[in-house]
Amino acid sequence: LESLRSIEGHSGAVCCVSADFQRKWAVSGSDDGTLRLWSFNQRSELMSLRCRHGTCWSISASCEDQAAVSGHEGGSVQVWNFQEGQDAMPQILEGRHQGLVQVVQADFQHSKAASGSDDGIY
Repeated sequence: LESLRSIEGHSGAVCCVSADFQRKWAVSGSDDGTLRLWSFNQRSELMSLRCRHGTCWSISASCEDQAAVSGHEGGSVQVWNFQEGQDAMPQILEGRHQGLVQVVQADFQHSKAASGSDDGIY
């Protein structure tokens, strides 16, 4: 495994990362309440988005589809469309979990997502 150089930008702890090494692109979530897109080539932040439900604990993202699904406290799952740019507002999927959404996985080609929470619900 090859370790990439560090890229700084979050003001809090980074809780999750989803990377596409072929396209040299990543998305990270932090307890600073932001989701950030990164370019490995430019070694810089491409976009910063404010999460509506605080800390982003889990992320599944697709560079090709310019989208992500993120998991948050209180059972919130948010769906992001990066093509909307800095003003992107997530679609919020609520009522599926009561606790912290610790894992998410998405298939953007088929508009499907799965999530797991500390409430024991998958």
